[in-house]
Amino acid sequence: MSEADEARSRVAIALDAAERVVSRLPQRSRTYERARKALADARKWAEGEAIPARQLYDHIHPLTELAEDDGLMGREVPAFNAVLYALYYVTWHADGEEAARNDRDRATLGNDICEVNESVFDRCLAYAEEAERP
Repeated sequence: MSEADEARSRVAIALDAAERVVSRLPQRSRTYERARKALADARKWAEGEAIPARQLYDHIHPLTELAEDDGLMGREVPAFNAVLYALYYVTWHADGEEAARNDRDRATLGNDICEVNESVFDRCLAYAEEAERP
């Protein structure tokens, strides 16, 4: 398996975890709707569609603002964090692929993406597990 294929496999696992718990967000909230749209774009990228890293990244901060406005509580918080970490992880990989393809540095997105690494994958899964506990 190539490095790119392995990365997409791990991205798919992170997205699976986030998609399992997104329903823990308040169903009628703006956070839920935006999270579903963001995960749909991320899934398209994972399946090979040409979704730019910038498009994925542009979901992250508005989603965080909506979550703050919606006042998430209880199991909603780790569910949101699983979605957020999955989005960061996908965006990081998308940006890395674009950088390699275009022979450029990764530094085209916000500084927060520079802090993403493989540990974000583990945190995504941990948050999803926490959100799924009864």
